[in-house]
Amino acid sequence: MAVNLIFDTNTPYTPPDANAVNFDFSPVITIPNSPAKDIAILLNDEGIAELGVNLFAYGSELKNNAQLVVIDTGGVESDQPQTYRSPTFQMLCFGDTGAGADDSYRLIKTAELFLLDKTQAIIQGTCYAQFLQTGDIAYLGKDENDRPVWSGNYLCDRSI
Repeated sequence: MAVNLIFDTNTPYTPPDANAVNFDFSPVITIPNSPAKDIAILLNDEGIAELGVNLFAYGSELKNNAQLVVIDTGGVESDQPQTYRSPTFQMLCFGDTGAGADDSYRLIKTAELFLLDKTQAIIQGTCYAQFLQTGDIAYLGKDENDRPVWSGNYLCDRSI
């Protein structure tokens, strides 16, 4: 059975109306906020530490004084969408040069207790439902500047 195709070559092509609704079927990729930056903003707003003085998100210029640093550490490796919904982060707390570890421990513990008690926070348009501790705060010893260093690791649940 033969099929005859007939093309109307007498009718000129008319492009779509510029005012018509244009549907874009390309995939939508949402890049979520950095949890480190969001958490630094939250801790700053709560008055636990001050951004640029003793509170930094990873990628900021680190100072040699006492400070709390929040670092993005990824997410659940086996599940890519889970990485976006439940990213992990680390807080590092550096004490003053030559000082004991008590003050720096108090700062990281205060930040941790605040986050663990926080049930919901909307930061830069991203809703954080909860913050979870994934291990105990650990003393890492002294750094090259003779500052005591503490570390804590966490996971957060958020909706994008």
